Amino acid sequence: MNEAMSENDATKKKLNRWQAAAIHLSISCAIACLTLILIWMFFYPGFYFKLSGGLELFFIIVSVDVVIGPLLTLVVYKAGKKWLWFDLSVIAVLQIAALSYGFHTMWIARPVYAVFAVDRFVVVQATEIVSESQEKAKPEYQKLPLWGGPRFVAAQRPESREDRQKILFSSLITGADIQNCPEYYVPYEEKQKEALEKSLPLDALVKKVPEARDEVDGFLKKYGGKEDDYRYLPIRGKGFNFETMVLNREGAPVGIIPVDSEPEPAAAKVKP
Repeated sequence: MNEAMSENDATKKKLNRWQAAAIHLSISCAIACLTLILIWMFFYPGFYFKLSGGLELFFIIVSVDVVIGPLLTLVVYKAGKKWLWFDLSVIAVLQIAALSYGFHTMWIARPVYAVFAVDRFVVVQATEIVSESQEKAKPEYQKLPLWGGPRFVAAQRPESREDRQKILFSSLITGADIQNCPEYYVPYEEKQKEALEKSLPLDALVKKVPEARDEVDGFLKKYGGKEDDYRYLPIRGKGFNFETMVLNREGAPVGIIPVDSEPEPAAAKVKP
């Protein structure tokens, strides 16, 4: 027993700062991967991770956290150093605090609604919801979805001229349009027929963006059916990032094709 302890002590003494930093980096990367899986599964599922800017935000937060911790270990580590355990504990606490803050930031910026508004879908993040409008909304829209990805809804155009002007001024001044105002939300099923009428056939997408042919073929292979079984509408994410929402014959959302289908032809392109 004593011999084993002596061997462990000797091993620790032989561990240099580069080895310690490498071990710390490995642990940090493992934790970052676990965090990525949790965020992807519960807050930014599927294509929403990229469309809502989750990928960029995650890399910024985690890269800082993963890099700083091992670098600090590289600086402070010295085998046999007095109070080394305290230095490493402080680094661990700081790293956990930074990761927790980043996790919280991604949670409050999570996509909560995929709103059909006028002639497209818009992914709305929690931070983009107008709180005053949320208080006036129907009970089912007064609390934001906590996890599981965005909830499909539709935005009902205000009936009064005053409300329409209010929305117009809000969109011009603050950027908050009708999709950011839950008081105008209705179940998507109520507007599903309208969405279908506004949609276009997939062959129109291919004519507009010839490079989309492979993406459309991949979609059909994944979901089955023929090209005529589906139609599409643009879907806008964070920072006016457009992709393509595919609907079935009834107008229900099926999936995403990673092609920019923004109405402006000059802006249309296949996503990398």
